[in-house]
Amino acid sequence: MKFSFLIIVILHFNLLLTAQTFQNRGLTEQEEKNGVKAVFINTAFEYSAKLTLFKNATFTYEENATNHIFSGGKWINKNDVIVLNSEIDSNEVFVKLLYFDSDTVRTYYEEAQNSQMNAPLYRTKFQVPINLKGSPFPDSRIFVNNDSSYCFPFFDTCVGEVSSFNKIKIDFGDGFKTKWIMLNNRHFKRLLIVAQYSFLFNDYLAFRNYKLKIDGNRLLKID
Repeated sequence: MKFSFLIIVILHFNLLLTAQTFQNRGLTEQEEKNGVKAVFINTAFEYSAKLTLFKNATFTYEENATNHIFSGGKWINKNDVIVLNSEIDSNEVFVKLLYFDSDTVRTYYEEAQNSQMNAPLYRTKFQVPINLKGSPFPDSRIFVNNDSSYCFPFFDTCVGEVSSFNKIKIDFGDGFKTKWIMLNNRHFKRLLIVAQYSFLFNDYLAFRNYKLKIDGNRLLKID
């Protein structure tokens, strides 16, 4: 049992090390026609990653391990260091606020889940945030007015003072959140927050000034 655990630890440690290194695999003829500048890959154990740099200074990233993760954005070369910045800033998620004047309204998410169910009653004013496809973010917390008062819609509960609503900030989990948002309607009965993306954030990797040193045919992660 101890030996098996040791093997797992060693494999995990090796994966963490190799995940810092990408190897240039060369280009296919079709990739060259598509404006690709370079393709770097990394494979280890049950892990694979692919970083594609385009000549127009954009990039795409795909990673497969326990699930499929992707990203995309802009890249630059600064003194033989590739710097990646994703199109989506995890600290500034864009959302749309849908205000309802009834506390028994059946929101889009509820209708999508079960078109026959009765409109539920809630103790909190916030619905579980969703994306553009109606998929929920169950780990979301909505901070109200300050960083110590928030509601947890999935559990229909709030912590701290939330009797008045001037501004909110949404923490979706997985490191994704909004800036503070001033509320145009402070007398709503229900509020649904819709992240303006078609995917869930646990499928997206947000690079912010992520640096990779060019080392021959390799890219090495640096701090």
